[in-house]
Amino acid sequence: MQFKVALVGLSQLSFFGDKEGRFAKCAEDLGAFLRAMGAELYVYPEQVVTPDDAERALNIIAAEKPDFLLVQCTSFSAGLLAQIMVRSGYPVGWWGIPENAVDGPVPFNSFCSINMYQAIGRNYYNEEQIPTKWFFGEVSDPLFGPRFAVTVRACRAIKRLRASRIALIGGVAPGFNPKTVEAAQKMNFPFVPGVCTPSDVEAALSYGCKILKFFPAGAMGGLSMLKSLIAPYGHTGVQFMPTGGVSPANLGEYLATKGVIACGGTWIATKDDIAESKWELIASRCREIAAITGQ
Repeated sequence: MQFKVALVGLSQLSFFGDKEGRFAKCAEDLGAFLRAMGAELYVYPEQVVTPDDAERALNIIAAEKPDFLLVQCTSFSAGLLAQIMVRSGYPVGWWGIPENAVDGPVPFNSFCSINMYQAIGRNYYNEEQIPTKWFFGEVSDPLFGPRFAVTVRACRAIKRLRASRIALIGGVAPGFNPKTVEAAQKMNFPFVPGVCTPSDVEAALSYGCKILKFFPAGAMGGLSMLKSLIAPYGHTGVQFMPTGGVSPANLGEYLATKGVIACGGTWIATKDDIAESKWELIASRCREIAAITGQ
């Protein structure tokens, strides 16, 4: 699955140095770095100085459909720009670079800017939980390369998981406990409570839960029972994740049912198999599931 990073450079006209040249060299090095990882880079070609510049840049970047926005503070940059970038809708990285100056202003303008930007994101947009991360150094620096590579791999893995029908990021439970649901919602933590009766479904819907674990699927009547729940409640937009009795023999039939968002099964990686390091057996089951689901 392809992964794309968008790079934009921020600066101030009043600060010294060849900002355009520094940014161009960093963009060139970053492009080679990402190509080696099998990822793409889009470079916004103009330096961003004002809020209007920032809005214009993001409008153009949006057409590229990036997965990650890397904002380089090529020199000191205005705090107002951080607010615009952090609200862009992308995971954001703040990139500071060494200025290598021998005279003039103290050469920590880029570093100070990413420190300020990270503080703005955390302090003023904490409730939105917008993912941000700082980076510092040339692309070849040991402080930058490994840290950015880990970020790219993690974001690409999340993208793959979100596109998959065999994984879930968050928490699940076998039953519906209002206190557990309330705690998860307060933390903005994705959570899927368990249901097995119409009353359970209605209780979960009353708390705004639209993805529900159908458990124990096999003991409660399997696909026949699940379809009986989907019929009266499908109009609400609720989706089910059956577990307990799901196997390679019926996985395809479950996933082909409208109203089923995913399935779960402990047979994929049992506690004993993990304890005994049976990784090849677990991998073979994963390949079997991937073949069934067309992943």
